[in-house]
Amino acid sequence: MFITVLQKCARSCQKFGPFSPSEKQTQETKRTFSCLDGNNIDNLLQNDLVSDCGPQSEDETELVHIIKHKSQHQCSDKDQIPCRMGHSKCLYISEICTFRLNRLGKLTPCRTGEHLHDCKQFFCNMMLKCPDSYCVPWSYVCDGKWDCPAGFEENNASCGQTRNCSFLFKCTHSSLCIHITEVCNGVPNCPAISDDEFLCELHLIKCPTGCQCLSLAMTCHDSNLTLIAMPSRIPHHAFSFKWCKKEFVWNILQSVPSILWLDVTNNNLESICKGFQFKHAFELNFGFNNLSEITSNCFEEAQKLTQIHLNDNMLCNIQSNSFVDLPSLLFLNLERNLSSAFCSAVIKGCPETFLNLKNNTLEDIDGDSLTNLDIEAVWSDDHRICCFTQCTTKPVWYKSCDTLISSFSAKISVYCFASAVVLACILSLILQRVSHVKSENETGAFAIVVVATHICDVLCATYLIILWATDLSYGNFFVLHDLHWMSNKWCFLACGISLNYFSLSPTILIFLAVSRLMVTLSPLDSSFKQRSYVFKHILALFCFIIALVILITVLVWVFYSFLSQRLCSPFWDPSDQVVATKVLTYFTLLLHLFALISILVIHVMLGREVKRSQEKLGEAMSKKKSSTTLYVQLIILTLSNAISWIPSGAIFLTAVFSSSYPVTMNFWNVLIIANLNSLLLPVVFVCTNIKKILK
Repeated sequence: MFITVLQKCARSCQKFGPFSPSEKQTQETKRTFSCLDGNNIDNLLQNDLVSDCGPQSEDETELVHIIKHKSQHQCSDKDQIPCRMGHSKCLYISEICTFRLNRLGKLTPCRTGEHLHDCKQFFCNMMLKCPDSYCVPWSYVCDGKWDCPAGFEENNASCGQTRNCSFLFKCTHSSLCIHITEVCNGVPNCPAISDDEFLCELHLIKCPTGCQCLSLAMTCHDSNLTLIAMPSRIPHHAFSFKWCKKEFVWNILQSVPSILWLDVTNNNLESICKGFQFKHAFELNFGFNNLSEITSNCFEEAQKLTQIHLNDNMLCNIQSNSFVDLPSLLFLNLERNLSSAFCSAVIKGCPETFLNLKNNTLEDIDGDSLTNLDIEAVWSDDHRICCFTQCTTKPVWYKSCDTLISSFSAKISVYCFASAVVLACILSLILQRVSHVKSENETGAFAIVVVATHICDVLCATYLIILWATDLSYGNFFVLHDLHWMSNKWCFLACGISLNYFSLSPTILIFLAVSRLMVTLSPLDSSFKQRSYVFKHILALFCFIIALVILITVLVWVFYSFLSQRLCSPFWDPSDQVVATKVLTYFTLLLHLFALISILVIHVMLGREVKRSQEKLGEAMSKKKSSTTLYVQLIILTLSNAISWIPSGAIFLTAVFSSSYPVTMNFWNVLIIANLNSLLLPVVFVCTNIKKILK
């Protein structure tokens, strides 16, 4: 990546640097040797162990003396070894097993190839290893000439203009790649413009202590670097600063006339919009700093800018026109920031931009602004954003762009159901009072239980009314505020009310069935006929369960701070994050199962006891009609509980054990199915009281 940056800088910033590319190429001084036959040969061919002058071999005097007179010559450097014993043609150890040609295309340093023997097991450092043979420089790969045996470097490599030179320097307008050590080594290795030697005069510019400078690039990755005196203009255009002091970074970059490539991650920068010159930049990385604000026109006139990375900062204020008229911008990274707001006015004139908004806590989103966002697409894990603009990521399966209560028919159903429950409870209480006044034997204990049952039913209606009112309040923009709603106190209140209903209702219904059975078994002295006794126990049940539910709700609020679904149900957690949801679901299902079985058994016992009592009194015929009414009431009460509790329990269990399921299934379960008996029970009591009054 960094090598690619160096090449981009070298090709893009000639007009910004103080130096111009040299047109001169370093060449060896050409000298010639005259053979006896009158031919002249290059001086490089003299004493290279191969005769080039004919039968007299006058160009190889050393070789002739070695053969004829056994003369011995020494290498000029004690660290060298001779290509042939006694000859002055020598090589360094670093040249062993290295295939290299001189400017005449002849093998060097040993033209006869002695340095390329026994290279099968030789390790090639910074060069290409020919199969079971010697090493060739990377500049020889894909040059159209065979250098390895059988041309391995030409056939096995992916040659062409689009060749990928990973960790190497790619020559301009060529498929050649060279090792980084061959850049600025004084020898042109790239064909055509020799860009591997471009601007190598930069080594004359003193690099800050602790940093590395190469071509137009400067790299400083040290937290202990101190401020230094810098020239008024620094010729470098590519910078990488990591873990440096912000004062050090500012000191250097303020001397830069033009930044082309910049990576300043992890430097605790707090501001970037003043003091930096981004006009000619093509890539900027400000990730992992302490930036809190991007001001208007911060990247003004940056027509060549392709990437801006602002991830992992603390951006809470991105002003309007912060990213304006950036036609080349392809990627804007705002991942993992604490952005409280984002609107379309931030980005204008960036039609090809991909915007990364993943892992952000956007509390305030303007739907109209997102719809008008002038970009290519958005990467976001926030489904709210994807509801208003094109996203490349698929939202989580249980997230929806709908309103709180999704359809018009559902809104009407919830409103009518809640209203019907309230009206049925009110009517039942009125008729219960009238029946109590007309009855001479009525003590009022049964009425207290009925009132308690209707309080539970009203709790269910209250939960539905809260959801309906919230949906009415937010309207079509609920999706923009659903995260706020799921952490709101009203959502937790609705959760607590629902949990109270599902806990109190089966408990009170068991108490109702038990009280009826006890009165039937002991009609004269049963404690369940005493109003004070019944009221005291009902009140105790209410206080205990409500206190327990309040405690559970507060604990969930403290430990989780939000619910994972918009209906605020305590028994549905599609994200599988709230452990308390599973515990409450199992407990409630067991409670409903126990209540259903208990009520069924008690009602069967009650029916048998009523029949036995009638037979003892010999009044079966006169009480037949009344007994039939009682049996029908008991059957309806049992069935209403079964119709509500069994399907809802099955659906809640499916949600617990399934990784995904139809969201609409749980939607209707939470709003209607699980609450059916809150409407059926008051209707049963209304019908019973009407019949008693008419009788």
